[in-house]
Amino acid sequence: MASGLKASANGKALFLFDRLGGIHALGESEVPLLDRNAPYFNKPGMAVDIEWAPGEQGFVFLDAFGGVHSIGRVDSLPERGSLPYFDRPCLADLEVTRDGTVFLMSRTGRLYHSHVE
Repeated sequence: MASGLKASANGKALFLFDRLGGIHALGESEVPLLDRNAPYFNKPGMAVDIEWAPGEQGFVFLDAFGGVHSIGRVDSLPERGSLPYFDRPCLADLEVTRDGTVFLMSRTGRLYHSHVE
């Protein structure tokens, strides 16, 4: 099952993110997808969202509990403890700005944020 779709800036590749945490490339990818600090889940829906990291050489991936992971070349992630981590799946969305600010949104609409240095 698909969870997200991202296109490369140059239009030469598409990336499909599945609900288990896998990412699949179609086209000419320059992103090293095997360079990952991200889990692969055995239960659908644990992998929530994926966004380009600043510089578009990798992705930032959110799990339903609040774990923020990297796939490809990602310079840095938010410091551990700077974003909440939950004991149950409750997150719905992730956004990463060009300056590295990470926003998380819960299923109830509550927002959390952390800046990446």
